[in-house]
Amino acid sequence: MVEKYRTFNIEEYEKFDKHKDTILSSLRSSLEKDMIIQINPNKYGTDLLIKQYGAVKYVYDVEIKRAWKSYEFLYPDFHFTSRKYKDWIKWGTKFYTIMINNEITRGILAHGDDIYQKHPPFQKCAGRPGEGQRLEKFYRLYVHEVIIFDL
Repeated sequence: MVEKYRTFNIEEYEKFDKHKDTILSSLRSSLEKDMIIQINPNKYGTDLLIKQYGAVKYVYDVEIKRAWKSYEFLYPDFHFTSRKYKDWIKWGTKFYTIMINNEITRGILAHGDDIYQKHPPFQKCAGRPGEGQRLEKFYRLYVHEVIIFDL
C-alpha cells in the first residue's frame, strides 16, 4: 500500500510556528552546560538540533496536536505518524518527539526508540473532512510511557 500524506499547509505552519519561542525557552532551561539549540535550517527536516561542542547531541521533532484541546490529555495513548520513522532511522538514539497541546500550555516528550520499538504499528483512517480519508500507519505510546510537562 502506498501511503498518502496531507499536503504541506504553509498558513497552518506559520500560525503554529510562532509558538517556537515558548518551546525553545522551555528547552533552554533544561540544557546541559555548553549546549545550544539550533532551529534546523531545513524547514522540512527535524525541527530542532541540540548541539554540544559543535556536534549534534539530540534532535527534536515538535508538533502541535490540535485535537488536544485541554490541559489534561483525555485519551489512553498518543499516536505518532509513520512519516517521522525516517528521521528516527537517520538520527537513532538522538531522536525525540515533542507534542504540544492546542493551547500551547502542556506537552509530552517521547524518545524515538520508545515510539518505534515498544508497540507494533497500526493503521487508522486519517485526514480532515474535505481532504479525503485515507489509511495511514501510526505508532502508539500510552500516557504512562511519555514525559508530560508544562510550558
